[in-house]
Amino acid sequence: MIQVGLRSLLQTVAKKRAVSLTGRNCTERFDKAGLQQIQDNCHNQGADSLRSFTYFRMGGNIFQADNWNNFMRFLRSMNAEQ
Repeated sequence: MIQVGLRSLLQTVAKKRAVSLTGRNCTERFDKAGLQQIQDNCHNQGADSLRSFTYFRMGGNIFQADNWNNFMRFLRSMNAEQ
């Protein structure tokens, strides 16, 4: 039995039905691994990319130097993959 994640299943069905998807983050993470996971989820090879993505939970932590630099690299790379 093949185990498929909910996100992957939604993306595959949306592609088959020509329905656009949007997304958002559910945690406040600014580390490279967390931001990369968002990027990977948005640009799934087996399905169309998300139409839009909203980044929630932008509290004071985002303005710490390391977090801000990671977030800006993330934004630039998300924009470059369009």
